[in-house]
Formats: sequence, structure tokens, C-alpha cells
Amino acid sequence: MVNIWYKSGSFQHGFLIFPIVIYLVWLKRKEIRNVPLNVNFLGLVAIAALSILWMLADISGVQVIQHFVFIALIPALVLSCLGYKFARKLVFPLAYLFFAVPAGEPFIYPLQQITADIVMGALKLTTIPVYREGQFIYIPAGTFQVAEACSGIRFLTATFTLSVLFVYLEYKSVKKKIIFLLLAIIIPIIANGIRAFSIVLAGHFISMEFAGGADHIIFGWQFFGAVMFLMFWIGAKWSDKKNVCKT
Repeated sequence: MVNIWYKSGSFQHGFLIFPIVIYLVWLKRKEIRNVPLNVNFLGLVAIAALSILWMLADISGVQVIQHFVFIALIPALVLSCLGYKFARKLVFPLAYLFFAVPAGEPFIYPLQQITADIVMGALKLTTIPVYREGQFIYIPAGTFQVAEACSGIRFLTATFTLSVLFVYLEYKSVKKKIIFLLLAIIIPIIANGIRAFSIVLAGHFISMEFAGGADHIIFGWQFFGAVMFLMFWIGAKWSDKKNVCKT
């Protein structure tokens, strides 16, 4: 799992999950300090069931299930060794561990198509002649491919992972949480489409070398960082927990 975090740019946020969870548990230190500890046999049953599932996933070679089971074993161990009351206090930190699982490949192709659709829709509003064939977009200056790296899966996973943490720390209202998480899905997808469109424009008006070189990757992360900063800055204006940093 760590090897995938290291090699895949889409899941490098996995390195941050365990430190974040440790910090979240530390925030709960006063609540869990006096919680009575006991053995929970339901947790032991869960560990046995998860172990069997892991073995079956190992035999069948389904690595993603092994990863999910490995993470699920941590809450099961907390429940079995420390008890239900203790585990209930740490529901969110334990659930947040699942963001460490490198999963999301099924979303790459649909995101590629959405990005290509946004680029095509935007180009049709200009005077640039354009033709699309699958994931390839043709303009007079050259050919552009909406590859896996251009799907926006990196932006989406990173934004949504941080957004879940943000709503937990900042909002009490369920309505606000739902709205922000929906925006955390919609905004990165639209922003990625705009980013791709701007790169095509750069290739048409400036140079194809910029559009196909390392510069467009740097621009992509800068653009993504600006969008994330703006989204969280605006979201903080409606925070329900103004004193969260003092807890």
C-alpha cells in the first residue's frame, strides 16, 4: 500500500492520513481519558471475519480488498481490545483511516470523458476549429489527449480527503457538511476541465511546447492550489466552530 502511495501521484495523500488520524485522536484525549476499557467480543468476531476475507482476497489476488481489510482491522482491534465506548469516541478518526486505501481507478475513465466534454464545450464557444475523437482533441495547432494524468483524479481525491477533515473540524450543521462535500466533488471536476481548456488555449495561442511540457504540470498544481485555497477560505467563513483551534 505504501509502495502505491509512493509511485502513484493520485494517492500520495495516503502518507498524510495516519499523522492526521494521530492528531485527531490527540484532540480527543480529554474525552477518552476516563472512558472505561473492556474487551468486546463483537470486535473479536469482526477480526476473525476480516482475517478470513483477507485470506480469500490474497488467494484471488484482489489487492484493493486486502488494503480495505487491513485498514478495517485497526478499528476492529480498537473495538475488541478497548471496548465499544472507547471506539465510539473515535468513530471519525478510525473511519478516516480508510482514505489511506489507494482506490479510485474506476473513476479515472469517466473523469477523462467529463474533462474532454468540458474542453470541447468551452472550445465551441471560441473561434478555434476543433474535432474530438474519444479522448483526443484536434485543433489546428496540434493534438491533445486527455490522458489518465489529466483526468483530475489527483485533484479530486486530495480535495475530497481534505474536505472531509475540514467539515469535521469546522461544521456542526449536517446541511453545511453535505453542501461542502458536494462542492468538494463538483468544483475539482469543473476546475480540472477549466485547467485542461486553458492548456489547450495556451497550445493554440502561445506554444505547443508549453502545453505538452513540464510547465503545464506546474501550472496545473498551482491552479489546483489556488482553487483549494479559495474553496476552504470561503468555507471557513461559515464555520460553526470558530474556536476549533483552541480545543
